[in-house]
Amino acid sequence: MIELRYLYAIASARTSAPIASKQLRGIEGGRVEPIVEGALLAATSVVPASEYEEGPLNERLQDLAWLAPRAALHQEVNAQLLELAGTVLPLSFGAIYRGAAGVRALLRSRAEDLQQRLSALEGRTEWIVAVERATGLEDPGAAAAEDAALRALDAEIASAAPGRA
Repeated sequence: MIELRYLYAIASARTSAPIASKQLRGIEGGRVEPIVEGALLAATSVVPASEYEEGPLNERLQDLAWLAPRAALHQEVNAQLLELAGTVLPLSFGAIYRGAAGVRALLRSRAEDLQQRLSALEGRTEWIVAVERATGLEDPGAAAAEDAALRALDAEIASAAPGRA
């Protein structure tokens, strides 16, 4: 049976030693291992085919009790990789490749694009802010003022220059 590799993020190959020495644990407890191809590094871990082959994975993605802790761990691993590497291209949850050879083929086939994207991100980070409001507990006047403030903030974000939004 072929080995499946879960891919968390791509970084510069020069960060291989710090990532390897940290001995991070990822999805299903697998050790996060760097796979280097040229100037690029892919942070991966081995996952069981019984859960991560296309069919079983597609079924499990509908099960929030299964998905939530794994998606949170995916994010946690990427946060740790960012600390170690400085710049990473995080992949979406569920990027699965057939063995190290499949990961290397990806890095080779998209090397120029991936290196350009890493260079463009050097020294930058992206933050996402989520705002939630409990409904039904506040007085209607306060809720209206809050809604107006959020609309104003949304308009400011929409009109902001790239990198500031």
